[in-house]
Amino acid sequence: MNTNYTKWFRRWIPTGANLEIFRFAVYITAPICLMLYVGNNTHDKLNIEDFWPDPNRLNQIPKDRDELKREIERMKRDREERRKLRESSKEQSN
Repeated sequence: MNTNYTKWFRRWIPTGANLEIFRFAVYITAPICLMLYVGNNTHDKLNIEDFWPDPNRLNQIPKDRDELKREIERMKRDREERRKLRESSKEQSN
């Protein structure tokens, strides 16, 4: 019974021209199958929940001149407050 199996297996192994046809079929079907796998239903495979941040948490840049002036004034006030805190901490340490 072992000899029947080896005969069948030897007949199944592609050699010569059959090997080239088999290789050609693999070379053609592998990229097509890969494209079908990747291109089919990519939203479910590659979607990451909450990837983009919430717009309320983002920095809101000024759009017009008045908003820009208010933002500059706010930045100046913040800088002045930090400078005063630094000076007061220096005085306390001395």
